[in-house]
Amino acid sequence: MGILSGVSSIVGNVNVPSGSSITGTDTGSVYAPGSVLQQIRTYIANTEILVASASLVEASADCRVSITPKQLNSLIHIDMNCSMVHGTQVSSYIRGTMYVKVGGGSFAAMPAYNGTTPGIYHLGYQDANAVYAPWSFGGIYIHSSISDELTFSPFVQTNGNSGRFTHPNSSYSITVTEIAQ
Repeated sequence: MGILSGVSSIVGNVNVPSGSSITGTDTGSVYAPGSVLQQIRTYIANTEILVASASLVEASADCRVSITPKQLNSLIHIDMNCSMVHGTQVSSYIRGTMYVKVGGGSFAAMPAYNGTTPGIYHLGYQDANAVYAPWSFGGIYIHSSISDELTFSPFVQTNGNSGRFTHPNSSYSITVTEIAQ
């Protein structure tokens, strides 16, 4: 049995006998596909977030979550839950889309996993007829760099009048999980 020293690449399979293991010399050098590499969550409770804008705006900088991928082309799962969105009688509606900022760039609508542009109800829609309702979102993002920080944040819109993205007695969370491929 030999030792692979200074190997830059291997073509084919490497068989590891039972009871043996592969040890990477650098942090993050060995990951099994499907394993969780990291998970980060932002959680807010009992805080009212009001939005009054006829164009899409960030709900609040407090709603952001950021992650810097550890592995190239890993899957980034984004899961958001807002336990009570309030489409007030004044606002008549509130709707939202998940946005992403790559590195020092600007926020842009997060593309759907199949590469299409997300619809205007990407996160949810609430109107004055169904005043209170929860919103939840689950998305997947792939980024081909490990040097860029990815920041995810909900952007919302009303008819220009005030609507609640979070009710003062509700909670909000957004979790990003990096999965090895």
